Amino acid sequence: MEDMSNLLTGQARDAHEAATILDSQSPEAGVMERYGDALVAAKDPTTGGHEWAIIQRAMRDELSHAELASLDASEDMRTVKSASKEAALMSWTPTADVQTVDSALDRYWEAYEIQDRARTVDLGEVGSTYDRSRMVTEAWTAASSGASVSERVRTRSEQVNIALAAEDSPVAEAASNLIYIDRSNGTTQTKAWDEQMGRDRSRAVTTPGPDLDMMTGHTVARPVTDPGLDR
Repeated sequence: MEDMSNLLTGQARDAHEAATILDSQSPEAGVMERYGDALVAAKDPTTGGHEWAIIQRAMRDELSHAELASLDASEDMRTVKSASKEAALMSWTPTADVQTVDSALDRYWEAYEIQDRARTVDLGEVGSTYDRSRMVTEAWTAASSGASVSERVRTRSEQVNIALAAEDSPVAEAASNLIYIDRSNGTTQTKAWDEQMGRDRSRAVTTPGPDLDMMTGHTVARPVTDPGLDR
């Protein structure tokens, strides 16, 4: 994640520098300025996009073929992908013309705005909160079987218990890292956790935890898809 942030930072700096060197009235200067702004927005730790490679890897590791197909077709996940750090980064290429880059940036900003609205949770009289991982969590839950959802709940419960009970141990550090990833991008790394614990994934996990009711996915009025990103 740090490597991607550094890449976005350097690319944004280069884009803004290029915009100042070019004729301020030229289309090229305008599109480079827009590109730099998109990269700055993408790397924001709160409102920025997810790192799609992490989500994609977790999807392939954790989901069955049927669940993966369902999640892959989700409009919410298409929006997450089109608002990702990679989508912002790839909206410009050295060989692309101004119109092509402008169109890619339009798609990125449209997805960014939809995702930003979906992350805002209305709490009624007490106001609202911002849930960065909301779209991924809800889409992932909607595509999963009840058994898969319960397994992830047990994983989260076990991770939290170990992180609190054994603060200075390597396993507690691993639990904290995976909890951070989960809360950041909505992917519960059950496979990675079981490997950390030296556990055969085919055996039932005995750590108790409550079942998680299937959450309703946030409605997106229209799909936002960036064909430039291969799944």
